[in-house]
Amino acid sequence: MLEQKLSILLVEDDPQDLELIESYLRETTEFIPELHFAERLSEVEEQLSTVEISIILLDLGLPDSRGLESIRMLRREYPEIPIIVFTGLNDEEVGIESVQEGAQDYLVKGQIDTQILTRSIRYGIERARLVQEIESIRIKRRQDREVDAWQLLAGPGLSSITAQAMGLKPVSVEYPKLFADLAAEFGQLLEKAIEERIYKVEHCICEELRNISEQLGSLKAGPRDVVEIHSDSIGSLIDGVTPQIAEAVLEEGRIMLVQLMGYLASYYRNYYITGGQPEIPNTMEAHRRNATEVERQT
Repeated sequence: MLEQKLSILLVEDDPQDLELIESYLRETTEFIPELHFAERLSEVEEQLSTVEISIILLDLGLPDSRGLESIRMLRREYPEIPIIVFTGLNDEEVGIESVQEGAQDYLVKGQIDTQILTRSIRYGIERARLVQEIESIRIKRRQDREVDAWQLLAGPGLSSITAQAMGLKPVSVEYPKLFADLAAEFGQLLEKAIEERIYKVEHCICEELRNISEQLGSLKAGPRDVVEIHSDSIGSLIDGVTPQIAEAVLEEGRIMLVQLMGYLASYYRNYYITGGQPEIPNTMEAHRRNATEVERQT
């Protein structure tokens, strides 16, 4: 006899069906059920906001949602929670479609007993775990490929060799302390962008991103310098986080990279194409003088 506790959300509005399913769950010796109840789909969100649910048992004929729309909503909002649906004797086709929409299994009312329900719950949870594990591996591999690609772009190439021949070294080489500060600032802005995405809070990062571009422009930075800052920040932010968070970091990072490239291009257009000279912030000029002095002493 297993002593594992499973938190089960039973979404059913028919009192007789509810009583019968609950009795089956109470009889099982495979796990200890912790039951939570909802009669409408609108009550599910309240339950899930207060309780960590292992699996949802869902009747497809609810007062406020019928058929596959219930599955679609739950899969969209709570993709990590496995779902088993209950169908009527004449609705097996709907059950099959529910599995195609993401449910782990379907059970026909009137053909359920303790053993069938217990096995379905066990298999449903295990299948969902394996699917999530496979998806996490797939996402992680794609993320690794993307990070490797950014690092390859940021690495030495023909353009950087040509730049060095003209006396222009990468910012990370010429001004390592400044580069580290700019990468850290870019990473902080990326964290704010993630907060906007996940928690729906507002951060105005455009001006701060433009400020980074002006600092890069004053250092005569090029596209590889921007990619290197982006790659350095991405690498530190996705280390040790869930694949889902890492995916959000990569997506927001791509957007910010394009924005930063655009701001830097505008900077050069304003100051070089028009014949002007870049304005170097006092703090930046001080950093540059300090770096030059250090090089002279060494």
